Amino acid sequence: MKIKEKMITAISLAILCPAMMLVFGCANHASAVAGTNGTPWVLQNGIYVVLGEGSTPEQAKVEGVQHVILTYDRKKYTDVDQNEPLYYAAIDPCSYVPLVIEGKPQVQKDGRGKGVLLVSLERKNAKKLEDFTRAYFGGRVATIVDGEIVSMNKIRAVIVNGKFQMTRCTDNACEIIRAKLMK
Repeated sequence: MKIKEKMITAISLAILCPAMMLVFGCANHASAVAGTNGTPWVLQNGIYVVLGEGSTPEQAKVEGVQHVILTYDRKKYTDVDQNEPLYYAAIDPCSYVPLVIEGKPQVQKDGRGKGVLLVSLERKNAKKLEDFTRAYFGGRVATIVDGEIVSMNKIRAVIVNGKFQMTRCTDNACEIIRAKLMK
């Protein structure tokens, strides 16, 4: 998709999403945060499109598109250096897949001994995840749990069965995320 088409799509979503949220409601959402125009957005646990990123909130902003800026503290859940500075992401509050799980998330080790959290979405959201990963293939997404970014990744494959893995989390972080998802 060309940049102009992506911007038109994003602007259309920015106009339609607030209306849809008023009509359909925002049940089971995790936290309220202020959007770019001061309007509060209620973010549900989910996988969201990342519109912009930066080392400051100002660098992460995206002009002309409704978004929410969230802090991503990579030290909290990943195995990065503890001197790593905070990072910021502009999140599209309308483009997401609800993170409603089926069964118990499993913590395993990958080939390098790093923690991997295996998650299965409820069947009704599996098709949404497939469509989402197809539409934003190659783009960045943020997994938000309890109002905070717990993981940011690039979509490297279309997920067709609702099962995915969160990588690079430390062993303790994988357990914390798993516990939050089990609520």
